[in-house]
Amino acid sequence: MTHSFPLTPRPMALAVAAAFALPQAHALETVCEHENGCEYTYHSNADREWHVRTPAASGTLNPPAGEKLHIRLKAQDYQNVPATGTGIQTTADGKDYALTNPKRLIAVQDWHRDAPSAAELTVPTGSKLTLARAEEDSSAVHVGNAHATLEQGVRISLNPGYGEANRLSHPHGDTWDTGTAIRATNGAQVRTSADIDLHGTGASGLHADDLNTRIEAADHQINLHAPVNIALSAADGGKIHARRVHIRGNGDAQLGLHTVNDGDFGETAVQHTEIRLDDSSVKLPGKTTAVIMAHGGKSILNNSSTEAEAGIVQIAFPDDTNNQDTVIDLHNSTLHGRRSLLAVNPPAWMDVAREPVPDQANRFHTVINAANSTLHGDIRTDRHLRRDNQAFGTYTLNLRDNSTWTLNGDSTLDTLNVQDSTVAFAEDGGFKTLEVSGELSGNATFRLNTDLANAQGDKLLVHGKASGQHTLHIRNTPAEPAHTDGKLTVVQTGGSDADTFRLHGETVSAGKYLYELQQENGKDWVLAHHGETAAPPAGKPLPAPSAITTPHKVLGVYADSRIAHAQTASQVLTRQNESLNLRLAELHNPHHLNGLWVLSDHSTARRPRQHIDGNTKGITSGNRTHTNGFQIGYDHVFASGAYVGALAGRSVSAADYRRQGFPDSRVSTNTFGAYGGFTRNGWFGDVLLRHNRHHSRHPEEHNRWHGNSLMLQTGMQFDAGYGWRVVPQAALTLARMSRSPHTKVAVLAQTRIGAELRGDFLVSERVRVMPFAGLYHLGDHRPAAAKLDNEYLQAPKAGSRAALHGGASVAFDRNNHFDFAVRSEHGDYLRRAATVSLGYRYLW
Repeated sequence: MTHSFPLTPRPMALAVAAAFALPQAHALETVCEHENGCEYTYHSNADREWHVRTPAASGTLNPPAGEKLHIRLKAQDYQNVPATGTGIQTTADGKDYALTNPKRLIAVQDWHRDAPSAAELTVPTGSKLTLARAEEDSSAVHVGNAHATLEQGVRISLNPGYGEANRLSHPHGDTWDTGTAIRATNGAQVRTSADIDLHGTGASGLHADDLNTRIEAADHQINLHAPVNIALSAADGGKIHARRVHIRGNGDAQLGLHTVNDGDFGETAVQHTEIRLDDSSVKLPGKTTAVIMAHGGKSILNNSSTEAEAGIVQIAFPDDTNNQDTVIDLHNSTLHGRRSLLAVNPPAWMDVAREPVPDQANRFHTVINAANSTLHGDIRTDRHLRRDNQAFGTYTLNLRDNSTWTLNGDSTLDTLNVQDSTVAFAEDGGFKTLEVSGELSGNATFRLNTDLANAQGDKLLVHGKASGQHTLHIRNTPAEPAHTDGKLTVVQTGGSDADTFRLHGETVSAGKYLYELQQENGKDWVLAHHGETAAPPAGKPLPAPSAITTPHKVLGVYADSRIAHAQTASQVLTRQNESLNLRLAELHNPHHLNGLWVLSDHSTARRPRQHIDGNTKGITSGNRTHTNGFQIGYDHVFASGAYVGALAGRSVSAADYRRQGFPDSRVSTNTFGAYGGFTRNGWFGDVLLRHNRHHSRHPEEHNRWHGNSLMLQTGMQFDAGYGWRVVPQAALTLARMSRSPHTKVAVLAQTRIGAELRGDFLVSERVRVMPFAGLYHLGDHRPAAAKLDNEYLQAPKAGSRAALHGGASVAFDRNNHFDFAVRSEHGDYLRRAATVSLGYRYLW
């Protein structure tokens, strides 16, 4: 834009000098202190004459040859004279056009653009510049082919202009353009730390226009309060470098960065039009907002965090022949589009721009490069035009150095290159397709969601060649597939090698079974049943293979974990009762002492892989379970030899499934019980009522259920001499497990038959040691039952096993007793290397 100033006769020079506080001894420096601003304009090198104007006066200044004009503002408040019109005129033919010289509060313009800058402007700390009721497209600070510095502590506010403030309709039907806080053109060099507040519609913060124009911004904030506010804008070769600049919005239709090439600079402008953010941030919570709007040019985010409804909006205007190639570079940054990462000609933005959506525009290339960065949102290009081979342009995404792109909707791009990075399909309940029109390369990790039960899921569709080696992380639902073929296509390509894709963990769970990744037709990749030969019980050989061997399906994580949880609940009951026997054994001796006691136990058990039968057939993974628990109780002994007691406790069992891709789980159990019994003439009998409340926790799901049990135990103590007794005994436990979303009602039966050798020795006047050892046969006679998708799954019982235990009780006096025991179990279906129990009793 041009702006002409009236030539002032030479006799007016002294008056102008006084008006601008011009030092008489040094004509190179001048101070602007007029509250309504100043304009300095240089038109020709011939007379080296600067034209100066304020609302109160005008004149000229003539720096010596080769010298610059130094302009400094007085630190005070500046505000424009309110306009008397919109700043838009009508020509004789009735067409509207904007004024060529919009109002400028502070302006320094050297129109001799081919010569070095002849002026420097300083806006000091404490200055406040305000535009209010100004003409259309005004500027608070305008710098053309000059240098300018706005110090920290300067504040610029752009309030609604004349048309908006008076609620007038725009003559073009557009939104009002309040203007720009700092506009740099014609090769200007600006440094600014001024805080900026934009309150008027269409207002911009910083704008750099033309080749060699540069704005260096640092350590300030730009606040957007009105629609169509733009924080940073660069056009036709202009550059903005922002360091530690924070952009905040609180309205709709707002932009963080805007790069545009609408001039005649062609490829040169594309190479030089640039906005760079270092250690900065953009936060735009409103609707129809974008971190970057690109119409050509380059945006760079370095160590910066940004968020808006769209990460990037790209506009292709109708009949636009200018070069619109766009590059977005991210380094250690976040570009978060709540809806879209990249949207081309989104209707909402075309409405804001008052532009029709073109059927075709000049082709352009868009490239997004991300290194160690996080991207979010879908890519909405011009899919409707691609069907007719009339796309606006091409879109390339390059991810490297541990970058992550999370797409939350169907996305389309032309080329995808991923090096040591992740493409994640959002877990928001809907399934998405990522369509790559060209080629896929690199070594990506793709995180997909599937629902094999309904034969649907996220899909990667590559029309060209898929090369490299890529890993699929697939998260499936626990629902059981209803279709008989048990397959789902997750990747389609125009061609891919046999090792291009692999499944993380080799398998994925869907319903009851595991699925594996298989290639079909040399290009597509499907999830299909994973099968292998059934593992026999420990110590039993495999049957001789038949002529045709059909591998058994392998149970998936949902079925396997639910089976394991039901088995764990059964084994927790066994372990609880075995631990309690340390106290009951003491009650079998007629000492007539009441007791307050605590018992803790720690164990590790291993269940091998097992084949389950019934309507559901498959192979469990087996697991290793680590259990820690304790019980506390009180009992009272009667003179008759009878006793009663109550107990409570808690245990936690952590299951390690020992299969890649199977996350660990745990079952926590709270227990409450009451017990009683008698001892007479060497005979004893015990009864225990126990209530267990179980809570299983798994990364995929949780469950709660309970069990009620009855234990009956009897035995006889025989004196073996020398302080030893032989104690044969037998116990039966019956338990009922409740129904829950993951368990079926089941009745369990457990037996324990064996004998113990117990001693009782006085080693000092006060200390007694009571060692013991035992050998038992343990039986688990009924399986538990798990539930999945209204289908019941057998949870195989632990079967028969031999158990050996030993330990000692130590009484340091009549009241204080300590217990220690070690037990182990060995069977085909359960092996418990060691259970260590520690206990303390206080008797009186």
